[in-house]
Amino acid sequence: MSIQAIPERGALPRKERVVPIAVASDRLGQSVWTLKRKFWRGLLPVLISEGNWLVYESFIEAVLAPPRPGEARRFEDVAREWFAAHASEAVA
Repeated sequence: MSIQAIPERGALPRKERVVPIAVASDRLGQSVWTLKRKFWRGLLPVLISEGNWLVYESFIEAVLAPPRPGEARRFEDVAREWFAAHASEAVA
């Protein structure tokens, strides 16, 4: 997982905005430590800048999205799908 610089506030399109990990923790119902462990396991897209941990809002929305009928969504599956969908952006 690479560390990336954070563009100026408001410079990202809405789907690529980031929120502090504490906000992500509240929205996802998981502790900050749990989210950091998920980052280290490669399951959470995070930007780290000057000690600030920031999580993509689009990832949070993907985790909170209702599952398709007959499908159970696991955090790991959402992470795998999110990273696959954003792979070209990460390389750029």
